[in-house]
Order: sequence, then structure tokens, then C-alpha cells
Amino acid sequence: MRFLNLNSKIETKSYSGNGFVLYNFNGKTFLFDNGNSSRNLLSLYTKVAPLNTALKKIATLSGKVKPYLKKGEEFISQNEFIKLLLNPYFGYDWVKFVKEFLIHSIITDNFYLKIESTGEKSKPLGIKPIRPDNVSIVSYSEIDGLPLSFQIQDAMATENYSRTGLGNPRYFNRSKTNELIFMSGINTLNNDYYGTDGINSIYLQCLKYCETISHNLSVLKNGARPTGALVLKAKDGCSANLSDEQFEKLKKQLDKEYSGTANTGKPLLLEGGLEFQPMNLTNKDMDFLEGVKFDAKSIFINLGIPLALVGEGSTTYNSYPESRLSLYQDYILPKMEQFFDFLYNNIGVSRFNLKFEDLIYRESEITSLKNDTIMRGIAIIDKAKEYLTQDEIRALIGFDKAVKSTNTEKEEFVKLMRKGGYTSSEVKEALKLYDTN
Repeated sequence: MRFLNLNSKIETKSYSGNGFVLYNFNGKTFLFDNGNSSRNLLSLYTKVAPLNTALKKIATLSGKVKPYLKKGEEFISQNEFIKLLLNPYFGYDWVKFVKEFLIHSIITDNFYLKIESTGEKSKPLGIKPIRPDNVSIVSYSEIDGLPLSFQIQDAMATENYSRTGLGNPRYFNRSKTNELIFMSGINTLNNDYYGTDGINSIYLQCLKYCETISHNLSVLKNGARPTGALVLKAKDGCSANLSDEQFEKLKKQLDKEYSGTANTGKPLLLEGGLEFQPMNLTNKDMDFLEGVKFDAKSIFINLGIPLALVGEGSTTYNSYPESRLSLYQDYILPKMEQFFDFLYNNIGVSRFNLKFEDLIYRESEITSLKNDTIMRGIAIIDKAKEYLTQDEIRALIGFDKAVKSTNTEKEEFVKLMRKGGYTSSEVKEALKLYDTN
């Protein structure tokens, strides 16, 4: 990782490992990543089951949040920009596109997108996510501290992207047919343009989970027997030594005949004065399952996943809808709104010259939000009608003050539904539920 503060002199580098480096700045010690932590963090996605489960759960639910252009009360889907987002690149659809965004941004706190086109102002031919570990900042500007150039390096080729403009810089390759856009989180270590608020907070927890699983597997391969020592004693009771040839022969025999689950329960045949002295382990030492459960729960909680959605034993089926709604409202929708703003401002405006109000989702397409909106609308109108005026009810549900409205409560409810983007058939279904309540 590169540092922008050129006046900070690095005095010593005392430790390097797992993608992190321990530096000493003027007598104070700080932990920085050395440029490879993105690769290390991304590799955890395939190794740590709770992390994999959590991200797939988030990605699956987020894929249902489809983009629309908003113009007044109208939701527009028939547009070149929307079609590009739904089919951004060869082999990609909207769900896979969203999944790449979430995995990269959640794990590394960075997201890079390559726009392929015929020129810097032309409409994109495709947009492709780039792995954060394949992107590096080559140089920075001495004037404003912003990156001057990026480099994308993968197994196929290396490509440089240079900055154009000052106030609102853009980054193009040499032929200006490809553009690199990116979004990064806050860097809590320095003022660099690499986000650091990804899963760094649970990095050690993920490593501990991997070590625990490896330890359990090792115990399983050894038949869950405690480790011990083979001691050779002479006839007079004193210790003796094996020759190199005897030692290698004994080692191979133990590996072949007595190690692994297939050899569990085999009696150990010893001769020539050999004795096995086991190293006793308590039940607490062998209780690795609780450690795995604790690590998994910590990972889920840190990523904002309600435990009811991942089958945690203490939860009930009745808490599932509330947990699903909570995940949408507290995590997924804010994340997707951030993604929508990024796409609209960097592609919709600059490449398609869009002048719509916003890129937005429809509540009516998300089951959890749809049900919650209906029930809240019914509850508000039912309770408020006893002691509030019509204008006060309208203010509660987000409408302007009525001038000379003679609408019934049911009509107000219909307006509320239509404002949320619900179709006529969905409004009819909601009215049936309204009438039963």
C-alpha cells in the first residue's frame, strides 16, 4: 500500500505476514496492509463457510432489487441504460452483476468497474467488474493527492489507465476505448484511496475459523486419538536410541498402518522395548464444535445477518419474516441505493446523458417490503381515523394536504399503494386484505 503523507518517515518494518505489515512511525506502531490483503481477504470467501453463506444470502436477496428510472410517479424500465445494467457483459446478468459488487465491496471495501466502448463519450458496449486484487494505484498527484494512474493486471494482460481532468477526474486506457470507474470505502489507516472497512474487523475471526476446521480435520484423520510419544527403553530400563534406518521404518509404518480414519480402532503393535505414552486431553480441549459455532455466529453478526436466516438453533420460524425485513431495511437497501447512485452518476449521466430524477427500486417487487407496506398502511388508517383529521392522516402516510378532498379511507389507501409503485392487480389484492381487516 502507498502512503500519501510524504513527510511521515517510515523508521522500521518489523513484521510481515497474511497480507499485513507492522510499521513503526516515529515511535508509534501501526498495522497496514502491504498491497496483497485484497487477495487474502477474497480467498477467505471460498474457505470460510459462514462468510460464504452470509454473502450468498445477501447477494440472493439483493438480486431481487431491480433498477428503474424514476420520472415523477412513473417507473421506467424500457431504456438503454436499464438494459445495459440487466445484461452488463457477456455471461453476466443482473443477479451475477450484483453478486460481484457485493462480494468485492463487502470483503475488500473496494469496487472497480471497466466500461468498454468505442470512445470516451460513446455509449458503453459492456461494463465488467474487476477483481480489486488485480487493480493497483501507480501514482498520485502532488497537487490534489488524487490517483494519477491505475494498473489492471491479470493472467491475460496488463493495462494502464491515466487520469484526465482535474475537478472530476476520469481514468481511460491509452486508446480511450475503456474507462475505469471505482468506489472505495473509508480508509481508517491513512488518506489513501483503498477502502479498509471491509471484513478486516473479522479477518482474525475468519482465520481462527479456518484453523479450527483444519484442527478438527487433523483430529479426524488421526481417529480422534490424543497425540502421544513412542519411547524406546532398553532391557535395563534406561532410554535407548533408534538408528536412522529404524526411525524411518517406524515412521512409515505408523503413517501407513495406524493413521487416518480407516485405521481407527486398530491395536498398536509394539516390539523391541517400544512403549506408547499418550498425552491426555480433557473434554474441554476436545470441544472444538463450540468454537466453530462461536466463530460462525460472530461472522454473521458482524455482517448484519440475522441468525434466524441462517438456521441458528435458538430462533423460531415466526421470527423469519421480521429477520428478512430487517436485513433488507438495515443492510441490503442502503447498500443497493449506494450502488444505484454509483451507476447512475458514473454511467447514466456521463454516457447516456440521462436527466431522470433517480435510479431506484420498486417496493412492490420485494415481498418483505410489500407485505410490510400493506400492513403499516392498514394499521395507520385504522388507528388514526378515530382521532386525526383527514389532512393529518395524509401527512402521516406521506401525502400533501388535501384541498377539497372527498376521498374515502379506501381511496386514500389505494393512493398510498400507487405511490409505492404497485400495479393494479397488486392493489386489488391489497384491497381484499384491507376489506377483511
